[in-house]
Amino acid sequence: MRFVTIYKDISKIETKLIKNLTGRQIAFFGAGGVIGFTAFWYSHATIGYNAAIYLMFAIVLPFGALALYKNKKTGRTLEKKIAILLRAKCIRPQIRTYHSENIYDSLQKQIHKEREARHLARIQRAASKGTQLHHRETAGTGRTSRSNG
Repeated sequence: MRFVTIYKDISKIETKLIKNLTGRQIAFFGAGGVIGFTAFWYSHATIGYNAAIYLMFAIVLPFGALALYKNKKTGRTLEKKIAILLRAKCIRPQIRTYHSENIYDSLQKQIHKEREARHLARIQRAASKGTQLHHRETAGTGRTSRSNG
């Protein structure tokens, strides 16, 4: 009886095109080869063959790293890691300040405004009736008592 391995996550399966290489890998190897060979072709006459080969190797090596690297745990490729690094270091601000909204402070302000509005309404009612408000402390409650005249 033969056993066939079945992948649990189908999104991790990549389609192989040529010689067990994916399309992404072929594109990076092709771009590296074209750019590296072009650099070799135009520079070998001026700097010599050995230096031109080293230059071509230095140009092709990053393309090979981009083509072959893929983190098995997260599935991120090297270009995605470089994009994340550039976003974190260059685009986003380095110092992020922590701003929290104090809901208790806003509630206190709202309560204060409501008390002030009630107090002003009480003053207006008293003024319309022709009475005066006398403020006195009654056992720390802050209540007011009314007296006519």
